Amino acid sequence: MGTVVVQAETGGAARFEQVTAESVGAAGVYNCPDRGTFTVDLGAGNSGWDDIWPCGTWPEP
Repeated sequence: MGTVVVQAETGGAARFEQVTAESVGAAGVYNCPDRGTFTVDLGAGNSGWDDIWPCGTWPEP
């Protein structure tokens, strides 16, 4: 089991489509915009990871 699906702590962007995540420990995306603006574009067909963990705290694995 993992903690998050996408850990975004940098600048950039990515689009994700048709991604199924299972056994996600905390959240789908951990995104800290204070360390760079990274845009996560959730396209069609994703499942199991549409939530975001707030920056500033770290989820337990």
